[in-house]
Amino acid sequence: MLYKIFSDARFFRALLAFDRDLARQTQAAGCRQCLDGPLHVANYRRKPRGISFDDDDLCQRFSFCCGREGCRHRATPPSVRFLGRRVYFAAVFLLVSAMRHGVSQPRAAQIEKLIPVDRRTLERWRRWWRETFVQTPFWRMARGRFASLAGEGAMPMTLLAAFGFESMPSYHVPLLRALAFLGPLCASAVVAPPRSLRVESFTQRMLIDRTSSEVYSGSS
Repeated sequence: MLYKIFSDARFFRALLAFDRDLARQTQAAGCRQCLDGPLHVANYRRKPRGISFDDDDLCQRFSFCCGREGCRHRATPPSVRFLGRRVYFAAVFLLVSAMRHGVSQPRAAQIEKLIPVDRRTLERWRRWWRETFVQTPFWRMARGRFASLAGEGAMPMTLLAAFGFESMPSYHVPLLRALAFLGPLCASAVVAPPRSLRVESFTQRMLIDRTSSEVYSGSS
């Protein structure tokens, strides 16, 4: 199941739609720097890795620039496709890092057939979740909402489990919810974690419902 993500074009297009909604919210809020400047589109292209198909739209990072003279502050919204400056899509980085039993040589070899990541990189990703991420202000503010979290030493699998990754028949919805939760990590301004584990935006809830019922119903 883990490896289906690398070729799941419909899922990544759902992430793109989700990011568009996040971008609309950011633009509607206006400039946070000068407080009254309009935000103009200033998207830029990235070259993310980790999927087995080409889609130029997926490589576009939504961003804005304040139109007020003297401000020109850049506002980059949260994202479910990207996680900071990492060169791999956030979904790939999250899932591959969550391999339950560590990075054995056979498992690393299987991953390398799909994406060009060596074993040392995989180990570095896992350390980032278990040592760096858990020390971020974002996680320190959010950890109290995960009362049932098994332990930070098993990150990020325990984070995925909190969104139902192990209890649901498909990975799509829990993964999308986890990525939505992590989205503020890559915003240009400091953004607090969501107030709850539920997605607030109506459009985002519709996307999750569609992901659950229609897009992945098994029909062609």
